[in-house]
Amino acid sequence: MALCPDLMFASKIRGAGRGLGVRVEVVRSAARVLSELEGRPGRRTLVLVDLAAARDGVDAIAEVRERFPAVEVIAFAPHVATEIIQAARAAGAGRVLARSAFAAQLPDILAGR
Repeated sequence: MALCPDLMFASKIRGAGRGLGVRVEVVRSAARVLSELEGRPGRRTLVLVDLAAARDGVDAIAEVRERFPAVEVIAFAPHVATEIIQAARAAGAGRVLARSAFAAQLPDILAGR
């Protein structure tokens, strides 16, 4: 699942998933991330968070960590957005990548490597 308000980048994430046979659901709010996770107990779930969602992205990370500690969370942002990157780490994101590194690693991330 991806919290990604950027339609073009969301399409890139979905396309990478399709190429690997992995379904990626894109949502636009932290509340939707949480409601989707409620319906997935026990399944391996990866949540990708575009920090361009600003505070909603960081809030989503904190809520996921608190309510679903087994869920893997990977966040991404422009490399110059140091303040939001630090906030995502503090909120509990397992990995926080620069947007370019995230795009380059996306197939491996979606494949679980």
